[in-house]
Amino acid sequence: MTRKKLRPIVAVVAAAIVGILIWSAWATREPEEPKVTRLLDNLEDGAGDNASNGSDIKARDRVKGDSPIAGKKTKRIRFVVPKDRFVPIGQLQIPEINLDVAFRDGVHEDILIEGPGHWPGTPLPGEAGNAVLSGHRTTYTHPFGDLNLLELGDTVKAKLTGEKMVRFEVTRNTVVPEAEYADFVLRQPKRPKVRSITMFACHPKGYRTYRIVVRAKAVSGKLSA
Repeated sequence: MTRKKLRPIVAVVAAAIVGILIWSAWATREPEEPKVTRLLDNLEDGAGDNASNGSDIKARDRVKGDSPIAGKKTKRIRFVVPKDRFVPIGQLQIPEINLDVAFRDGVHEDILIEGPGHWPGTPLPGEAGNAVLSGHRTTYTHPFGDLNLLELGDTVKAKLTGEKMVRFEVTRNTVVPEAEYADFVLRQPKRPKVRSITMFACHPKGYRTYRIVVRAKAVSGKLSA
């Protein structure tokens, strides 16, 4: 067989070998952790300093929609999340916007239809670390419709079923792009004993181009249940 006739055969064999090597590398790779797990392991407080305040949002850049979708702990609250995900696990109160609503565990749409949802994997409200709650602004019960009205120092209260109320004070109200919100809201505090709560929703109302994010830190002591 001539060298000219051998060339196509050699090329096919070489391509087959390369394909086998690529498949072997893919099949034996370590399974990748879910994005939320990676974020919770790696994030620390302080990111998002370049977040927008929302004043530069242009109509042409808006994306319609209202669907808004742990850190190192010291002492955990003895609380078991119910197996029935539709059962409320706690209560959220924000006097400044007349909000008093139950929240559930999960951020899937069927949970958010009922009210705010706690992002699984983040600390529960009152635990050390940053507890994350998501909610709608314009649809269903729209519990977070007025997050934009909250100012620094405003009070946020949260309690788990059967536990005492914990009081937080707003420390930040900002807007971040949709592509960056997960990293921003899941960020955990550097100091292990800090307790904070982060609430977020789509922004502006009726669009999911950005997320409005309100963060509050626990103040000393607890309120009566």
